[in-house]
Amino acid sequence: MTSWLEVEGKISTRILSPNTMYKACLIVQVAHHRAYGLDVLPFEVFVEVGDFRSRGTILLSHSERSKHPKKVLNLTYDQVHISRVCHERNDGWLEIELGEFYNEGFGEKEVKMSLREVDGVHLKAGLLVEGIEIRPVS
Repeated sequence: MTSWLEVEGKISTRILSPNTMYKACLIVQVAHHRAYGLDVLPFEVFVEVGDFRSRGTILLSHSERSKHPKKVLNLTYDQVHISRVCHERNDGWLEIELGEFYNEGFGEKEVKMSLREVDGVHLKAGLLVEGIEIRPVS
């Protein structure tokens, strides 16, 4: 249980393939019987590499009426544009798109990835985090 939630990850472009577009996704589950507060405010997601920054927002819903959080894309939530997708994977975990980035392949840069909701003062609980997955965009 927390009022401030931030999940961050970092990786060096040196260990990624050059001249390749990548997608970063946060892999999570929502513990429905103990989850609350996750759908009060949208979460901010971003990927940053050098001067490039990809930002977006996503809303996690843990309604008792549905087994899984809603799939959300291009909706408006209290004047905030929801721009990222959350969907269920075949293994039962949920995938939240943090953003995409291009690895040019020359020089070493740090890729920073994040999901956060730090503006609210309400409590939230029930988010299980497996990790961040980085894969080439096909």
